[in-house]
Amino acid sequence: CRIEMDATPKSVPDIFPHLLPTDNSLKRYQGYIEVLTSVFEFGIDASTAASLSDAQLFTDDRLRQLIAGHEAVIQKRLSQSESIPAFLIELKKLLERLLSSKAVSSISHADSYLRVLADFGEVGWTNVSWVSEDFKQARLSYTDSRGRIHALEMLFPADYPASEPKVSAAVPGRFEALNWTPSSTISTAFTNFKRAIDSYQGFFDIMDDIDEHTHVVEP
Repeated sequence: CRIEMDATPKSVPDIFPHLLPTDNSLKRYQGYIEVLTSVFEFGIDASTAASLSDAQLFTDDRLRQLIAGHEAVIQKRLSQSESIPAFLIELKKLLERLLSSKAVSSISHADSYLRVLADFGEVGWTNVSWVSEDFKQARLSYTDSRGRIHALEMLFPADYPASEPKVSAAVPGRFEALNWTPSSTISTAFTNFKRAIDSYQGFFDIMDDIDEHTHVVEP
């Protein structure tokens, strides 16, 4: 992976105006960095380091969570930068990409959330017996002609409805709830589920009869 460095590094105040020097060497800075619409507490100390690659970085919890998994990339940029301003430029670019990616992911999740809500409205909230707080899991219930209640479990991927939800149900044989396309809905799965349940009424009648007339004898 080739790392492109800015040919004319700016000064630290030009990059992060609220990141201030804490000594006259201009090798130790502490304060706040603003990236897109986010502000993080940050510090860098190269005052006792033999080279910039040995500099210490200080982050708040939010920034630490954002860069989790990218520590090696940051260290590489640190070791290849000729000055603190040059490193901060590279750090800012990386954080902008991470924040932008996070924003896209949040938008995608919000779209998925709204689609699930709309689908529940279509299938009827009276048929939704349980839903998780993050709306990633749900249980739909169907009462058959004999008054038996059957459950359809659904697990929604982050990019629903682009990707197919996982479904499971207690039915004999193999249950094919979906031939999924992005235009499919929860109602599609629920309709197929009800058809499957109705087709096995004879089986459920036999199982009910066994339960009613069979007694377990203790040894």
